[in-house]
Amino acid sequence: MIAQAGLLGATLFSESALALWLASGLAIGFLFWRRKRRQPDYALTAEQARQTVRAGRRQVRQMRHLAIRIPERDMRQEINSLADIAALILDALERDPADIHRARRFLDYYLGTGVDLIGRYVNLGEHRGNNPEIEAAVERFAGLIRDLKSTFEEQHTRLLRDEAFEFQVDADVLRKLMDLDGL
Repeated sequence: MIAQAGLLGATLFSESALALWLASGLAIGFLFWRRKRRQPDYALTAEQARQTVRAGRRQVRQMRHLAIRIPERDMRQEINSLADIAALILDALERDPADIHRARRFLDYYLGTGVDLIGRYVNLGEHRGNNPEIEAAVERFAGLIRDLKSTFEEQHTRLLRDEAFEFQVDADVLRKLMDLDGL
């Protein structure tokens, strides 16, 4: 009877140790799989990521310099607000360069095109009142800036949501590992 209880205890211990070992292996394997998976074929080197963020920051500075030349206070504030959101996006990309591929359209099109359009707005604004078509184009620009600002905000929210999801997954895996280790 005592031998059977000892055998039962050893079996239970070995089964729980095996389950703990398997669960730990799966959790660690998941972490490595996830880390490896985050390095896709189009991943940038650290230097390429820094250059990408620096180029974006130059465009944000250019946006701010153009805003200074805008005589309308409300429009100047809108442009500066747009630049603020763009800077937040670049901050997020600097923290996690792996997200650059998610923000590629923002970096390659929206930011550059926004700066270009702001420059054209400044140039057209200098000729306001001379032509009704120019006046109409300048007026439509305000709506475009609001739409562009909304797009920038969505991009920033998406990056933050991805960051929060990754944080939650890492925290959950860590918690499971601690639970498995009895901590």
